[in-house]
Amino acid sequence: MKPLRQEILSLLKKQNRIFWNLAKHLSYSLSDLIKELNLLHKEKIIETKNNKISLTSKGKKLTENLLIPINWNKAYSNKLLKKFLKEIKNRPKALQKFDQGVILPKDTIQRTIVMGERQDIDRKNILIIGDDDLVSVSIALTKRAKSITVLEIDSRINSFINSFAKKNNFPLKALTWDVRKPLSVKFKKKFDVFLTDPVETISGIKMFLGRGMESLKENSVFYFGLTNIDCGHKKWLEIQKLILNSGFIFTDIIKDQAFYDFKQFEKYDFGANDIPKKLRNFPIPSAKETYFSSNFIRCFAVNKIKPLVKGKTKINKSFYHDADVF
Repeated sequence: MKPLRQEILSLLKKQNRIFWNLAKHLSYSLSDLIKELNLLHKEKIIETKNNKISLTSKGKKLTENLLIPINWNKAYSNKLLKKFLKEIKNRPKALQKFDQGVILPKDTIQRTIVMGERQDIDRKNILIIGDDDLVSVSIALTKRAKSITVLEIDSRINSFINSFAKKNNFPLKALTWDVRKPLSVKFKKKFDVFLTDPVETISGIKMFLGRGMESLKENSVFYFGLTNIDCGHKKWLEIQKLILNSGFIFTDIIKDQAFYDFKQFEKYDFGANDIPKKLRNFPIPSAKETYFSSNFIRCFAVNKIKPLVKGKTKINKSFYHDADVF
């Protein structure tokens, strides 16, 4: 079922609605919405009486397996955060050798809320490439995803996620995988949504986003985090061009959606040691506050997906470092 149709039917399963109420809750043009509603009327899945659009008996049967949308509000977010904090007490520390950086728990929850509000969790098959932020745990706690698969190089994180999934009987599994290796055929064109926080060089972006793109079905979406601190405007432009040329559009850019949690880093002193001396002529102290933020970006596949990489890929110094990433 195409995303627009699924979103319309999910909303109508919750309650009958006038046309303008549907338009308010959907991120599609009026022409696309009208076209889909015409088809649904023609197929006798919906009907309109007294200006209210509702499901027919055929429509009700068709939507039996669809989840009724919930309010992803502050009360729900707080409840989810409380559960999340309880589950991640003994999470693995971030390791520099894997270029790991952990965002604040409340921001992990906020990413889940954003995805939920856009109906990118309900009954979706979700792939996460690299999950030191444990977004998979947060999504699983909603009990609304069809399946969640994590591909992660760090076996410590995989053990933590799999133990959590087994304890709670969630449809979540984590597999040890190196992003340099080709994506397995069993994962190609199998997912509705993928999420990643890529290495923020052009080589890193191509590899992480490229592997994820290979995993997606038609009319799918992906999310990724991108900072301003490690990405100047010219790099942002290049990244946007790469994504647009791959068949996707940008639907959301949420500025400073997440801040990094320094307490979760492995013996890492932020400040002067981060910035080479040749680039500065003044002293820089250690950071005393969480200045390092990430923007959260959502992209939707409009055209045929053209992945940025295929096959086995080698990496060199430019994979982790460039003019912006020290």
